[in-house]
Amino acid sequence: MDATRPEYIHNHLSLDLKNEITRDQFKAIKQLLWGTVGRAQLEEAEDVCHVFNLMFDKGIISIGEYGVLKRLVRDAGIGRLVGVIEEAENRIRTYKPNENQAKKE
Repeated sequence: MDATRPEYIHNHLSLDLKNEITRDQFKAIKQLLWGTVGRAQLEEAEDVCHVFNLMFDKGIISIGEYGVLKRLVRDAGIGRLVGVIEEAENRIRTYKPNENQAKKE
């Protein structure tokens, strides 16, 4: 898979966040999302990737659009991750498929 493709960057961001967020921070994020995603679904979520996917499925975030996610990590006390999220946003925004990739699609 082309590591510059928006879908790859989006999925990799999920893994980066999973590796950076502690268990207590994860609990805080889930609590902040109860009213938006639903408490029952969040209680079943085992990790950050699962919550990331729930947010995507509910339309809270989309590939390259992470404004709510940035606010969420700030509110959870992990604002240092905003830079990681913004880096992914910038890489997605500036993505230009190479000629070979464009021909395949």
